[in-house]
Amino acid sequence: MKPHAGATGRWPDQANRSMTIPRRRFMQAMLGVIASTLGGYASTARAAKLGKVVVVGGGYGGATAAKYLALWSGGAVDVTLVEQDAAFVSCPMSNLVLGGSMQLADLTVGYDGLARRGITVVRDTAMAVDPDKRIVRLARGAALPYDRLVLSPGIDFLAGRVPGLDNADAQSKVLHAWKPGAQTADLRRQLESMRDGGVFAIVIPRAPYRCPPGPYERACQVAWYFKRAKPRAKVLILDGNEEVQSKKALFLKAWNEDYKGVVEYRPDCVLVDVDVATLTAKFETADDAKADVLNVIPPHRAGNIAAQAGVVRVRQGQRDPRARRCDPGRPADAEVGPHGEPARESRRRSDSRVPRRAADQPGAGVDQYLLQLHHGSQRRPYRVGASIRPCAEDVDHRAGLGRRVIGDERGGRGLRVRVGAEHLERHADVTL
Repeated sequence: MKPHAGATGRWPDQANRSMTIPRRRFMQAMLGVIASTLGGYASTARAAKLGKVVVVGGGYGGATAAKYLALWSGGAVDVTLVEQDAAFVSCPMSNLVLGGSMQLADLTVGYDGLARRGITVVRDTAMAVDPDKRIVRLARGAALPYDRLVLSPGIDFLAGRVPGLDNADAQSKVLHAWKPGAQTADLRRQLESMRDGGVFAIVIPRAPYRCPPGPYERACQVAWYFKRAKPRAKVLILDGNEEVQSKKALFLKAWNEDYKGVVEYRPDCVLVDVDVATLTAKFETADDAKADVLNVIPPHRAGNIAAQAGVVRVRQGQRDPRARRCDPGRPADAEVGPHGEPARESRRRSDSRVPRRAADQPGAGVDQYLLQLHHGSQRRPYRVGASIRPCAEDVDHRAGLGRRVIGDERGGRGLRVRVGAEHLERHADVTL
């Protein structure tokens, strides 16, 4: 019998058709780039290079943005992708490695497909952005000029938040595996070496954090492995939040039925320290928890370069004076929390009292609309369809579920770009 990809009821060969990616943030960023950059590129494919776009980060967001900027411009845009890793590794699928149903090599794809599309792939780390000179400075000393910049840097962990994990030796013993790669394989080896009857404990940080269902899916994958290979072993979920943060009903059902007696869930476990020598997690108010394999996901936020560039607002007592909003007309509760995600105050699910800006109200920018690119003499995209929802409405779990991702709808001479989830795998594939 094949394993579930978490508690979602999907088999592994179906999981890549429903990646757990924050759809709205991904598509809003990409459409913002297209709105400001692609203007009339579809009709000027044979023209000389029209500008330079630098994309920082080669994950799903960055690789997809680079691919479609090159594809939709017909090569008229000079696209450079900056990525520190030699290959792309799928983060949403990495929990399947921990469960033993996939290998890390199955999730790894090189960037050759992007290079064949004419995209310049630079293996380096972007360290700083100079918005006045329009330059991205790299770790090896190079400086890349740009006309438009796409930042998709992934996450960085917040240093000093877990004192016991502030050195390399501790980090090699208590793994996070929240960035796919070597730690994913190392955590799998720890699970294989653990005694039957041992305890695997996963510590979840307070929200917001990357991929809300991810830790619970990981717990299910490990429980699936234990039921078959180590039937006396247990999974202990130590959640820093008051309750399960995503798909609560589904996960509780799985733990109470499929993994009853294997998984134990404890809320309100806010981590303050880790004793690496004894593999013990220490919390603000909850009892200490000791494990045979301890998996700690530290607090994190959007990549540091995003904060340095001033494109996220860091709420740590005062506002960053360099922070710039993409849309000044949004309600104040659109500010970003300490981990680079929407602040807790903005998460009022479908609250009718939250002010929303009408599409025809002044300040409703072009980047809020889907695009319609016309062939022929048209040089600018038409604004069509409904406006992209403001943040307070869009965080509703049901928002946007009926839309498709990058499906195209041809009628006459027009090409309409629309948003949703159905074609995520095909359009996020960096090899196409």
